[in-house]
Amino acid sequence: MRREHELHQLSRQQTLEEKQARVESEIRLLQTVNNEEHKEITTDLLKKLEEIVQERNRIVDTMEQDRLRELQEDKSVKAMMIKKGWIDNP
Repeated sequence: MRREHELHQLSRQQTLEEKQARVESEIRLLQTVNNEEHKEITTDLLKKLEEIVQERNRIVDTMEQDRLRELQEDKSVKAMMIKKGWIDNP
């Protein structure tokens, strides 16, 4: 279950990376042409880029929280197994 969740998060991260690359490419292209309409589109794309980066940051934060929680869960399970005598204390 843990691995499945991690793979889902990594898939979302990859999708956002691809979106970010496309938006950055569009912004670079629009910046080569200097007119008012393109400036407005560029502004909208920059807002979209910011949203993508924020979402990627949320994913990274979530993955780190999951990793820390899983470490704690593993420690708790190991401590319980040692206490019950199911495994030796290394």
